[in-house]
Amino acid sequence: MGRDDGPRVRVPRQRDPERGPEDEAVLHFSVLGPVRVGRGGEPLASGSPQQRALLTALLLRGGHTATAAELIDGIWGDEPPSQALAAVRTYASRLRKVLGPDVLVSDSGGYALRTSPGALDLTVAQEMAAEAEKARAGGDRDAARTLLNKALHLPAAPPAPGPLAAYRSICGFPATGPLPVTYPHVLAFPLAMRLMTRPGFPLPVTGLVHTWIEITAHRPLQPDDRLELTVYAAELNPHRRGTEVTVVTEARLAGELVWESRSGYLSRHATHTEAPAPGAPSAPLPAVAAWRLPGNLGRRYGAASGDRNPIHLHPLTARLFGFPRAIAHGMWTVARCLAENPEQGRIRFVRADFRAPVLLPGTVTYATDGTAFQLRGGADGERVHLTGTTG
Repeated sequence: MGRDDGPRVRVPRQRDPERGPEDEAVLHFSVLGPVRVGRGGEPLASGSPQQRALLTALLLRGGHTATAAELIDGIWGDEPPSQALAAVRTYASRLRKVLGPDVLVSDSGGYALRTSPGALDLTVAQEMAAEAEKARAGGDRDAARTLLNKALHLPAAPPAPGPLAAYRSICGFPATGPLPVTYPHVLAFPLAMRLMTRPGFPLPVTGLVHTWIEITAHRPLQPDDRLELTVYAAELNPHRRGTEVTVVTEARLAGELVWESRSGYLSRHATHTEAPAPGAPSAPLPAVAAWRLPGNLGRRYGAASGDRNPIHLHPLTARLFGFPRAIAHGMWTVARCLAENPEQGRIRFVRADFRAPVLLPGTVTYATDGTAFQLRGGADGERVHLTGTTG
């Protein structure tokens, strides 16, 4: 690889009088939301999506070494390119130039990150959640609530351009323009997982099924909006197949609520409740398009969104959860339908209900009357995977 040895001009920024020289050298990393890295409050370039995936894999190791084979599997899954090892070495070399040779180190044929305590936002959030649990157990509910709110909150930041571009591409949204109305849900996914895996969450996260979502956009959102995200559990309701929890996500811009969603997650178990059964099947809407979905769609969407649930990634992992093949992400089906709407940039309300999984590979039919939409499959097109409305 060539090297640019041309002149460089750097305009020095003013030093904060309250900050010492050692503070300006402190690295900080974020994996909750877009993957980011900065030094002393200044953002640093983290590279391509694959390079960010390598950085994330190393950060999640907590200082332990990741072998080259483990990194290749984490970045590309079961379809690595022929030059995967060389690519990993290139990504590591580029990151080392950004982070420093003492931070990203080679070790036993692999790589490890040596970071300072508190450098990773995930670790800080986990520590806050643990402190909140201690406070709750000790009877100090106010302190527990304060700590937990901090742990389930992402500070204001604009979406990272790389993951946003990948999301637009895999879902079919235009490459430019307003933020897709579904994208704040993606940004908040790490917070939702943190919420659902903490000890105080009312239902076991294993086996939870996303059954519906409602999205309200109070104003158009732009890619450079610095959104502040919060996630919390609002309701616990009986369901004819178990118990359903409602998870609320809120996005604020300069303190103003600009976007919110409510999602239902079902925990299946035996129940004697008489909660209402689903209504009559929806009447077929006019078919607009047929889409052939590839077998790697789940892996591609997972890489773009950060949602790498094993039921979406590979037939082998999907079978562990009772599916004959990998299934498409429910939120991909919603986003793909909305992207097909010629008025998608003006949509302010979405309600979608997930009716049946979409097996991969497969063919589905998108149908709509302009407001309501459906995704259907099966040999006769009568199997309803998704229904929804927009406003």
